[in-house]
Amino acid sequence: MMILVEAAALDTLPNVDRERAGRKRADDRTRLKYPPLAIAIVAPDPRTFEDASQSRAHQGGSGSNRRVFRSREAALTWLDEQRRSAG
Repeated sequence: MMILVEAAALDTLPNVDRERAGRKRADDRTRLKYPPLAIAIVAPDPRTFEDASQSRAHQGGSGSNRRVFRSREAALTWLDEQRRSAG
């Protein structure tokens, strides 16, 4: 399973921390049952990019096989590379 997360419209103000924590718990449960091959997060906004990068770091960094991108095209290219290298 490959996942593309479009975070361009994500509101990263502090009042969304509870919602973000709820999504992370749901993501943890899904990951245990169906681990994704790769997760690409598109975050063109500087603040969203930083928040997504910090989240990635807390979820295992490069070992989590998640990457944060500023463009959808770059994210899709990386996901395709991950799919091809998995065989």
